[in-house]
Amino acid sequence: MGVLLLTAWAWALCSRRQGAVDRWMTQMRARGERFTFEELDLLRPARHTQAMETIEVAASRFKTLARAQVSAPVRKTAGVGSGRKVVGWAETNLNSRTERVLDWQAMGREIVGMQATVSIIREAMRNPPADSGQDYERLSFIKEAEQSCQAERAMDLYWIGALRRGDSTALTTFGSPARLSWSDVWSERVSLALWRSLWAERDTLFCLHHYQRIIDSLRAMANPGGLACVAPAMTLYQANLGAKLGSLSGYRHLVTGATSPKIIGVCEIFAKCDSLRQLAIAALAIRRHELRHHCLPRELAELQPEFLGSLPLDPFVGQPARYRLEDDGSFVLYSVGADFRDDGGEPGKDLVWARPLWPGLSD
Repeated sequence: MGVLLLTAWAWALCSRRQGAVDRWMTQMRARGERFTFEELDLLRPARHTQAMETIEVAASRFKTLARAQVSAPVRKTAGVGSGRKVVGWAETNLNSRTERVLDWQAMGREIVGMQATVSIIREAMRNPPADSGQDYERLSFIKEAEQSCQAERAMDLYWIGALRRGDSTALTTFGSPARLSWSDVWSERVSLALWRSLWAERDTLFCLHHYQRIIDSLRAMANPGGLACVAPAMTLYQANLGAKLGSLSGYRHLVTGATSPKIIGVCEIFAKCDSLRQLAIAALAIRRHELRHHCLPRELAELQPEFLGSLPLDPFVGQPARYRLEDDGSFVLYSVGADFRDDGGEPGKDLVWARPLWPGLSD
């Protein structure tokens, strides 16, 4: 009798929750949210010339080339944020972003293998496209991050649907290893059956709420104050989420626990990327000003409108990027970084645009 009552209670509980995800998604669609790849319409814009298409296809072939092997030890070079950086062609070795060392001799061997692809690009550039179509001043990594989160949410919804239909192979998408022992398989199948019967609707809704929180936070970063204004609430939310997923009831959130990125970490990464984009645009404009007027601008506002359409903003605080002239005739250009504190452009504390260190000159 007790088993029948428990079964009836579970059935009634699940029946009340059925449709909660659909109702919430309907409400959010009315506000302009999009949840499927068809709704997102992520197709690339049409190219106006064949040349750009040829160049992109040829450039993608570089990824398939075999990398030359070297025995040189891994070493790090100073990057943006250190204040100075050795110009690339003066490096003893070339370091990729994964810290793999590629010496000049190995680079030469790779270049030989690139010749066919380079020839295709050279031929295409005989009639080059007038423009790639990208306006780098208007480009925003934060806006791109919002679209990336929407696409990731659409992908997770697809696989959640597969799980709810009983497709256990979808578990590998959420971090479950492809090969499991018999005891693991049994435990996993039981967990999946319980999740699908009792908690799938709630967990799916919880996962969608989490994604929405990230997307709303990225949008809020475009408001005055930048990331600094939304960071306290995001940090508190992340702590509460971690406590919930780590509690005794955390097993109910099979999907949310496997797909929930750290909200503050996501926003900091894209704020840094957008800061570096803004600093790069400003540094190029400063250099153009110097070449044309034979002096550095006294402030960034002097770059408008000749070299900049708008002042570069620091997405960490929503204020213009910091800039000042130095007594030695150089300049310091920086973002305050993830601590939201202006340390005067001190490398390691602020996000500083590195000045080139030329051969024969010391730091």
